[in-house]
Amino acid sequence: HTMFLTPEGVYTVVFNPQELLLKPGLPLAGVPERVTTEKTKAECLWYLQEWLNSIYVFAPEAPVYIIGTCLDLMDDPEQDIPTVCDLIETEVLMHTPCADQIVEDDENDRCCFFVSNYKDDDHPKEHDSVTRLRQHMGTTAVGQDHVHERVPATWLRILDRSVEATVGGQRRTRLSRSEFRALAKEVGIGSLPDVSVDAELDVLLTKFHDLGLVLWYDVPQL
Repeated sequence: HTMFLTPEGVYTVVFNPQELLLKPGLPLAGVPERVTTEKTKAECLWYLQEWLNSIYVFAPEAPVYIIGTCLDLMDDPEQDIPTVCDLIETEVLMHTPCADQIVEDDENDRCCFFVSNYKDDDHPKEHDSVTRLRQHMGTTAVGQDHVHERVPATWLRILDRSVEATVGGQRRTRLSRSEFRALAKEVGIGSLPDVSVDAELDVLLTKFHDLGLVLWYDVPQL
């Protein structure tokens, strides 16, 4: 949902490349059971572009990874991967302003990363492609300026306290402004000279929202 798209983050847009490989009657992974058709191809391209456009609207400077799954189900990866990449470049990236945000697989000269997420008793460990992607994304995330911004220790305490908040032994997933404010005062927020509790709360909530740590909108109706 676009509600979870915030400016400071690293995004992944995941798709099944089988849907773009127009091999008539090819069973698609997942449920419900489907086979490849012109319709599955068109829908896949449409959803890719729609999500990239949405990310651009809410996070126009955030890095974006396009990730194709089911690498293990490709009959001929050496032929199929270039076919999929060409389609995405010509049918999606050429038609979205988000194209400049895409993190490419420079090692393989691709606009997408491809992974095998297959596991069973004989293959209990994650595939090398997943490990490589995880490391690549970690490097990208660490390179973002906002990751290195320093915040007061009290901000971290209120984040921990809000996560731990319970009522009747049940964890709370939503706190009112007044409840959050009460927790904030307990951990020392608002103790700065000439800065009120509410003024500091506005700043920290905006920051936490931008990082995707909380959902907060400065809209009275909400």
